[in-house]
Amino acid sequence: MSHLSKLQSAMKAAHTEAIVVSSEINQRYLSGLNYTDGFVVVLPEKAFLLADFRYIEDARTQVDASEFEIVMPDRSMLSYVAAILKDYGVKVALFEEATLSYSLLERFKKTFEGVEMQSGASAMIDGLRLYKDAAEIEKMARAQKITDAAFHDKKADGDTVTVTTVSEIGRFEMKTMKCPDVIAMAKSCLGG
Repeated sequence: MSHLSKLQSAMKAAHTEAIVVSSEINQRYLSGLNYTDGFVVVLPEKAFLLADFRYIEDARTQVDASEFEIVMPDRSMLSYVAAILKDYGVKVALFEEATLSYSLLERFKKTFEGVEMQSGASAMIDGLRLYKDAAEIEKMARAQKITDAAFHDKKADGDTVTVTTVSEIGRFEMKTMKCPDVIAMAKSCLGG
């Protein structure tokens, strides 16, 4: 079951009409796409990924089109989100209370006429993110192997190893292509 499907199941159980996802980390968690300008709108039976011209091609190639309707809005992002909420008759939508700025919340309230904005999306999504699936555990294990390899190489030289040292070694390995397998693992761990 995908992260999106799990969220939609939780939404149905909680009788949630819609969630407007604005944080990059939760957008990536739900869609698999790493991008910085857009929104994910989740309804119990449908989801939309809104991206601007810089990310739309990546969205079309990296995001499962059977789960998301991928859109490059022909107007402002917020007015497009408002149109989705209106078209689906949403009266109450949840926002990410842990990450949404007050300023953006006020813009939501002003733009999403007739929709009551309530907190609760962060708690719902974070609750799902606590439990890792097999693919997430594999990525975490590969990331740990990269760290262990860097630590071991440095320690074998008799040097003092710090977190900064391990990070620097990882960057050096990637830049010099000294260890292509580590590069492949890092790209895979980062979703690249």
